Amino acid sequence: MNTTCNRLLAVVGTRPEVVKMAPVIRCLEEEPEHFSVELAAVEQHGEVLHAALAEWGLRPARVLPLPRSENTTSLTASLSTMLPALYELIHGVRPDWVLVQGDTLTAFAAALAAAYAGRPVAHIEAGLRSFDRSQPFPEELHRELVGRLAQVHYVPSERARDNLLAEGCPADSIRLVGNTVVDAMRIMLGGEVTSFPLRDCAPFRILVTAHRRENFASGVKNLCMALDQLARERERLEITYVLHPNPEARRPVLEILRNVPQVHLIEAIGYRDFLTVLSNSDLVLTDSGGIQEEAPYFGRPVLVIRSRTERHEAAELGNAELSGTDTAAIVRAVSRLLDDPELYRQRAVRVEPFGDGHAAERIRADLKERSACLQ
Repeated sequence: MNTTCNRLLAVVGTRPEVVKMAPVIRCLEEEPEHFSVELAAVEQHGEVLHAALAEWGLRPARVLPLPRSENTTSLTASLSTMLPALYELIHGVRPDWVLVQGDTLTAFAAALAAAYAGRPVAHIEAGLRSFDRSQPFPEELHRELVGRLAQVHYVPSERARDNLLAEGCPADSIRLVGNTVVDAMRIMLGGEVTSFPLRDCAPFRILVTAHRRENFASGVKNLCMALDQLARERERLEITYVLHPNPEARRPVLEILRNVPQVHLIEAIGYRDFLTVLSNSDLVLTDSGGIQEEAPYFGRPVLVIRSRTERHEAAELGNAELSGTDTAAIVRAVSRLLDDPELYRQRAVRVEPFGDGHAAERIRADLKERSACLQ
């Protein structure tokens, strides 16, 4: 008797989606008698996406090209290409579940296409809310919409669960599993994620990333001006800035920081290498959601270059701080940590706000249970 009862279609389109979906796919593939997993890749991040897939050893059965429009930031142009292609794929495959992760345009398009095709959606990393659709934009809107479309919600924290309950999601559709990014870190590091000893010697290493759409107009520029000022005023700083491929995100970085000696501009790197850079940094400045999740497990404090976040847990535990995007405010926030060693030590403490690294196993168990109930 063939006991395979779950045909799953996992859809990814960006590097973060690959990182957070890979542990789930690996875990499901360990039980081929229960799960048949097919991976579809939408080329939302192009070459960066394929590099991430290769690093994780994932070979998508379907690759959906995303033609570049003249306006590389056009959401409508990208969605109009993704949606019909994903609908045709899902309608043809007719999976038992469509797995989507996070809040990207790909996740929203896949969830909407699945709904049109009459297939159920399982949303990984569900329930995050900043309660401001402009921050981050369009991610907050996407995660709200996916939440309306999904039949199952795998949440990373109790707060995320409470958000969905408040929005009227049935309690039995929500499972608290943790965040799969912790699983990904465990896999890449070959074991448990541990904090690294704080360094007392110069230079003080700062890791920087920025790519949020709402920061394209002035946020990234203000951040770069703050870094330029800090580098000029403090010789012992060493700043590593990981460039984003989006032209709008990288243009002000190159214009302002290209010739600043203490600033090292590097292109996007693999996940394993990124974790090495992160673990060897003393402070992180970012508008990324994923890094707000990763840094606490290394005990590295984070200044979030935004005025709102959907990942409140790290801030509540003292690891993260919202600095906003004003140049002077960023300089003040960094300076406080540089000038007050006791404050820095209080902030540079390992915390585990997003689970224990076994989220994928809990997702697998839940999918198995739901499948058994349908038989």
